Amino acid sequence: KVNQTSYEYLFDALEYVLGRIISPYKVEHTYIAMLKDAVTYPKLDENRQRRYTRELGFINKNLIGDTIPNFTMVMANGDTTSMYDIQSEYTILYLQHPTCPTCHQVRNRMKDFAKLNQAIESGRLKVVMVYFEDDPQVWSNYVNSREANPKYLHGWNFDQSIADNDLFDTRTIPYMFLLDKDKKVVKKDLLVNEIEPWIEYLRIY
Repeated sequence: KVNQTSYEYLFDALEYVLGRIISPYKVEHTYIAMLKDAVTYPKLDENRQRRYTRELGFINKNLIGDTIPNFTMVMANGDTTSMYDIQSEYTILYLQHPTCPTCHQVRNRMKDFAKLNQAIESGRLKVVMVYFEDDPQVWSNYVNSREANPKYLHGWNFDQSIADNDLFDTRTIPYMFLLDKDKKVVKKDLLVNEIEPWIEYLRIY
């Protein structure tokens, strides 16, 4: 901290490994501690101050144990409901864009997960796929295609409250949460290769 250049160099090096959204070695609680320290560093330049403050605002959302914010959706059958109205012992909330290539790849991997399908069939887990942007044609094309797995619930946040109010960190998609029956976060930023290990760990059969 005595030397601004050294501080910023070290922060950047650690952020690359521990803080990047796409880093497989991301450690959220450590990165939060880094950001909290950085925004109070008196020698920090204004651009970094703004970026770190914004980053801290995003990463502090929906932490493990937090209850997620509610939002409204129109479902594939045309009914309007809210996230809180969907009742299940466990829920995977999958925030996506239907035409996103990575979202497509993840959906294709998920459909072949035996433990995931077993957990859905048991009635103990629901998968809620949510499109949160503002193109009704994209939504219509998606729910009327084979991409919309009939084992899942599919919703469109038609009023864009998710994006307009920054309810979730949607800087990268897909973005998944594992929630309990009270809509509290069990696992934030659930990766596709973590789905079945979590189902096994929680014995959701």
